[in-house]
Amino acid sequence: VVLAGLGTVYAAQGQAVLPGDPLAVMGGAAGTTQTSAAVRSETLYMEVRQDGVPVDPADWFAIGRQE
Repeated sequence: VVLAGLGTVYAAQGQAVLPGDPLAVMGGAAGTTQTSAAVRSETLYMEVRQDGVPVDPADWFAIGRQE
């Protein structure tokens, strides 16, 4: 998994983490506004890879999926 857009990172690249462990805190300032329109100051980019090739993570986020 590749993540980008993080501010403070708690885990090192390649480090094994346990479920529920915090990985990082988003960067940017939430609720930032510019004139009358809100600006998206926090964006998380996530890319899932298998054997170095990007794959569609839709199955990771499937709701109501039965295994």
